[in-house]
Amino acid sequence: MAAATAQEALLVHAGAGELYARLLCEFEPAAVLPFLQAHAAYRVELVLPHTQRFGVDDAQARRALLQLSSPNCCSVILKFSPQ
Repeated sequence: MAAATAQEALLVHAGAGELYARLLCEFEPAAVLPFLQAHAAYRVELVLPHTQRFGVDDAQARRALLQLSSPNCCSVILKFSPQ
């Protein structure tokens, strides 16, 4: 388990998680939520703009990112987000 944690930390430091998430948003939007649920190797504040830029429609993915960035913001932001 410690090796996995160190590996995740290295990916976050290198920005690989954000890059992979951006590529998923652009080329494989349906894979964004499974990636977010399975990994912690990304910084929420850097991935959220990609979901918006590439129009990732998966409300669950956006909600997961919003809750990670600020647990109190979801209800307000999602209320104004297009469905």
